[in-house]
Amino acid sequence: MKSYRPFIKRLLARFGLVMLVTMALPACAILLWLRFFGLPDSAKVYLLKEIEQRRILPFPISVDRLLLDPTGAVLAERLTVFRDTSRQNVMLQVDRVRISFAWLSWWRGRGFIDGAGISNADVRLPIGPQDTVDFREVNADVAFDGHDIKIENAQARFLNMELSVRGTIHNNGFPATQPPTEEQLEARQEMWRAMVRAMDDVGTERPIHVELDFESATRNLAAGQANFVLNGRQLTWRSAPVDELSIHGSLSDGIVTLSDFKIGLGRGDLTAYGEWKLADRSGQLQFTSSMDFTALSPAFPGPAGQMLSKLDFPGASPSMTGLILFDLQQGFHTDIQADLNWRDFKFNGVSFERLSFPLHYDGHRLIIPSLKIAGQAGNAELQFFFDGEKDPPSLNAKVTSNLDPTIFKGIFGEGMDNFLNSCSFPGGGPNIVATATGTALKTNAWTIAGKLSATNFVYKNASFDAATSDFTFADSKLNLPNLEVHRPEGSGTGAINYDFQNRQVELHNLVTQLNIQEVAPVMGPKFTQYTQPYHFSKPPVVKANGKVDLASEKTDLDTDLTVQVIGKSSMEWTLFGIPFVYGDPNGVLTFKNRRMTVNMKQCGFYDGGLNGVIDLDLRESPAAYNLDLNLTKVNFKKFLTRAFNYDKSTGSMTAQGHFTGKIGAMETMTGKGEVRVEDGDITYIPFLGTLTPVLPLFTAADGAHGDYTVSKGAVHTENMNIHSELFALIGNGSYNFMKDQMDLDMRVNANLLFSIPLYPLSKIFEYHGSGKMKDTKWVPKNF
Repeated sequence: MKSYRPFIKRLLARFGLVMLVTMALPACAILLWLRFFGLPDSAKVYLLKEIEQRRILPFPISVDRLLLDPTGAVLAERLTVFRDTSRQNVMLQVDRVRISFAWLSWWRGRGFIDGAGISNADVRLPIGPQDTVDFREVNADVAFDGHDIKIENAQARFLNMELSVRGTIHNNGFPATQPPTEEQLEARQEMWRAMVRAMDDVGTERPIHVELDFESATRNLAAGQANFVLNGRQLTWRSAPVDELSIHGSLSDGIVTLSDFKIGLGRGDLTAYGEWKLADRSGQLQFTSSMDFTALSPAFPGPAGQMLSKLDFPGASPSMTGLILFDLQQGFHTDIQADLNWRDFKFNGVSFERLSFPLHYDGHRLIIPSLKIAGQAGNAELQFFFDGEKDPPSLNAKVTSNLDPTIFKGIFGEGMDNFLNSCSFPGGGPNIVATATGTALKTNAWTIAGKLSATNFVYKNASFDAATSDFTFADSKLNLPNLEVHRPEGSGTGAINYDFQNRQVELHNLVTQLNIQEVAPVMGPKFTQYTQPYHFSKPPVVKANGKVDLASEKTDLDTDLTVQVIGKSSMEWTLFGIPFVYGDPNGVLTFKNRRMTVNMKQCGFYDGGLNGVIDLDLRESPAAYNLDLNLTKVNFKKFLTRAFNYDKSTGSMTAQGHFTGKIGAMETMTGKGEVRVEDGDITYIPFLGTLTPVLPLFTAADGAHGDYTVSKGAVHTENMNIHSELFALIGNGSYNFMKDQMDLDMRVNANLLFSIPLYPLSKIFEYHGSGKMKDTKWVPKNF
């Protein structure tokens, strides 16, 4: 009999396969649907209710959608945690969270959710309307055990740090708090922005590693326990190299303990330890430093960085110890005590033996009982006290010093540097005894007053034997009310006010008898240019009052200076290209903006007198001038000797003229005037040299007069009259002084009673002269 058992087996197998396929296909379809299109809203409601009932997060939560993971977990997309039930203030945003379920937990009477995970996600923590704290590459596994949240392993990138966090949070609810005000939100945002800016200054080859291990409760975070570690190697801070940064600390019983804090540089380090009491909001920090901080100079732009770059510690590194107390109960309050001690260092290339000073600052008062510095550049001692609790605040200090101030180049700004660059003290720094008063710690709020004296120093290339004065310094202005200076040739007294910020100098009742050319640079390069033409054989008495604007790059200057010169000797001054000599000149120089006026009130000129006014417009180059000149009873022989190297004519010359033109450009001169020579012998003046011997009956010429004009490099006259006892030479024509060419017509006229009957003969004796001044060729015009 045939058995049916194989048939039944095959039938059952086929039936089972059909049933499996029939059930699997819908199940797979459902799983795929839940994987890609999400769980129904009822599942989302159940999940959020489970989180709320178990107080996993005691804050309102929203989820865009839930997706089923093939492993049986649920993926929550765009999970948002709100701060309150209004759901207007976002506390946390996560792109995707993997939520794991204990599917059989209902059997034990426990909740379904037993953990959550984040993989390579971005987490955003809003701290205000505009700013969020962003965590990148977040990987975390969190387990939920009753009301405990266990962070088993969390890692993230935060700014330029690599975070590693483990710990347990006992979820026993949060204390009641008030919503933050707009001011608090703005302060929170500004603090975050300041932190971002600070971390942006830190450069790293690898992220700074931060570890945190903790156990705490949500109702009182300060009562928890924690250990934290921060380690960074091969860092930069604002481009300055930092070898090491490490922080080790802990939290226990509401006290944060800093067990190890270290900043290591190429030479030396700074170490610190301290604690912070969370309940009292107070703490203390003790530090010790042996680091050579000059390596940090690139981190400080401006004067601070320049000052650090000028320091050098070739031997031992600088040492400093101190204690800082913090108290935030009534606002930010610090109390700092420090002791600085440097040995055998250099500043600006100058060696110093020591710099030491203790200080105490409590946030309102700063006390430096004794700062001492000693070295090659001199010694100084300072006592300093500032009390910010007074109304207004009070600052008092006293300093005694013989330091060479040029070592402080690069500290007090460009204006002071310009001053220091113009000084040198080969005889040693000035002796200064001064006091300082003020209303703030900023130097621009100080007034420094005292007395200074210096010997053998140089200022703007002008050397001085000695100088003394009282002084005040305030608002970037140095005032010397009773300055006395001495040089080998004489001395000077008066008041000087130097404005470093505006680069201006005010002179009050300044009286000197010094070499003008050598001390002129003291008043600036323009004043040197102004005084260059005047050369005295002995220093004149100079009296000056007014203001000098040293900012020569400006279009218009605020210069308004009057200088009176009282000559006690001869002076050489080149006029019209000829270096004339003037005796005991007495005049006034006035400088306004870029215009100079020289009023020569009284001056000897070759046994006669000279006075006149020259006005120079120094905005042009070469400078334009207007000149009014008067000569009286000038020794004609001496004048011709200087002007033409000719000494065979005599007489007394009187002249006047008005001229305009450009300094140094004789061809631009225009003008007019009159010349008269009397009581002499001018028969053989240079251009008449070959004419007068051939004139019949022409005796020695004892005088001359004539009007003239000047233009285009030539002097022209229409009424030259050179007369003797019986006859006169009447002429007209020009002399081109640029080319030394004469073009002159002369005729002989009889004087007095003979002029009418002899007039026809005068037309016969007419001559034309041409050629050079000293070699004029005369030819008859009529035969």
